[in-house]
Amino acid sequence: MYKSYTRVRKNVEKIQEVFESALPVFLVYSDSNVLKPEFASSIIELQDQIKNIEGVQKVVSIYDIISLINERLYGQKEYPQILPRVLLIKRLLPSEQINNFVDRSGKNGRSMIFLRDLDNRTLDDLGQIISMNKNRLPASKIQLAGIPFVIEEMNNSIISQQMKSVALALLFVFILLLISQKNFITPFLSIIPILITLIALFGFMGYSGIDLNIVTVTIASIIIGVGIDYSIHFVELFKYYHKTDKTNALRKTFESVSRPILANALGLAIGLTAMFLSPLMIHSYLATIMWVTMLTSSFVSLTLLLFLIGKIFFKVNK
Repeated sequence: MYKSYTRVRKNVEKIQEVFESALPVFLVYSDSNVLKPEFASSIIELQDQIKNIEGVQKVVSIYDIISLINERLYGQKEYPQILPRVLLIKRLLPSEQINNFVDRSGKNGRSMIFLRDLDNRTLDDLGQIISMNKNRLPASKIQLAGIPFVIEEMNNSIISQQMKSVALALLFVFILLLISQKNFITPFLSIIPILITLIALFGFMGYSGIDLNIVTVTIASIIIGVGIDYSIHFVELFKYYHKTDKTNALRKTFESVSRPILANALGLAIGLTAMFLSPLMIHSYLATIMWVTMLTSSFVSLTLLLFLIGKIFFKVNK
């Protein structure tokens, strides 16, 4: 979220450098007694599978701590296979340490998974391993938890819903234009600049590495509102001139709307340029997206839309 020169970003990078890990996630599980050797063995096996994921730095749980103490006290490099020894070692541990991994009832526990990064591929690999092991532990509950998974699920759900909203907005814009224009041709032509702008924007985001998340995908809704204005201005003015002077209607339309459209597009883009000075990355993304949107939508409206209207209406009149 923060730019590289900010103190917050430098502190986070230093923490990651020292601990060689990003924000941890949690493997949460429950059973009648999560400390019993049979259940512990299954979770330890699952942890070993998780450690083999490329993006995983390390996994820490109560089983690792008990296994380490068991090695120091009894010389056995494994988790104790008898429950009384487990309970004895547990009594030697500080309560604060135990509470980080197991609740007081002993029925719920968690393992901390330290990741090298928060890449979606790493999170997907974790989810796939958990899904495979759920069938192996039918009587128990295991799942992944943590802020990264919350953000991922929120992004996935909102992005899909937002894309549906964009498609629905385009449909309603087309219907409204159909009602106002009372023909099919100009509403269809008015939608083309918006579609091209959307394609150009998301293509630019992919090429430049701007992530598709809750904030950036919301900009698509703004694009429809801004981009359709230029198309409506153009087609409405063309309709007005076309009634009185069909020969020069297109030229008069271009001369009348070109300056206001360019002034509006550049005004909005230049106005948001101040956001490049913000310490937050999302503000720079917003300014960049607005520049791409304004330049593309205004340029397409004044070139491609003009060309298509001239070609189609020339053929219709002919």
